[in-house]
Amino acid sequence: MNKQKILIDSGTSYSKLFYIDTGKYEIIPSKQIREKVESLDIAAATGHNAKKLAQTTINELIALAKGCEDIFQSGRPATVVDCGSRDIKYIKSDGGNSFSIDWNTECGAFCGQIVELLVTHFQFDTRNIEPAQSPLPLTCAILGMTRMFDLICDNADPESAFAMFIKGLADNIFRFAGKPDKIYLSGGLCDNPLFIKSFDNTEVVPLGRFILIEGLKKSFFETI
Repeated sequence: MNKQKILIDSGTSYSKLFYIDTGKYEIIPSKQIREKVESLDIAAATGHNAKKLAQTTINELIALAKGCEDIFQSGRPATVVDCGSRDIKYIKSDGGNSFSIDWNTECGAFCGQIVELLVTHFQFDTRNIEPAQSPLPLTCAILGMTRMFDLICDNADPESAFAMFIKGLADNIFRFAGKPDKIYLSGGLCDNPLFIKSFDNTEVVPLGRFILIEGLKKSFFETI
């Protein structure tokens, strides 16, 4: 049986796949990769589990930078923030040849993973929840979740408490990224309207969930 050749961004919760022969994109829970791996030829990988899946791997920050080349080559200052299941990372450009990067694995602990857990548990529809006026102060998503449940135990409406949690997360990311005037957002939280609307002091431009795959594609095809 001919195996399907793919590129993969293997995240903690979800994996993003690009099928080289067909040009198809796919998002699947990462736990399903083990079930599919026998029928796949993984040509190159990025992401948290990359080294477990492929011999050819690309660092996530390199994949992120490659995926946003058009933005960084515009000649204007730019900040790209990638919010994953377990961490937050950013790349900033001054519009020239100067770049700064950072990777937050502790204070952003389980960022997207905790948001998905809460949305699933309470069956929230983030399209229909209004942003909070004030944030729930937090240094990481795990501690923020416990404070959110404290509010609910004190008879706060769960949607209102969740909105405060999301605004606290947005404020934390805004500060972590250096308080830019605009954030280009990558990752699963691009699909969360409440999160996008919870940024008060900056414009947020969602880039979607395949930016790292696009960067991996550029790196891979440059080498063959």
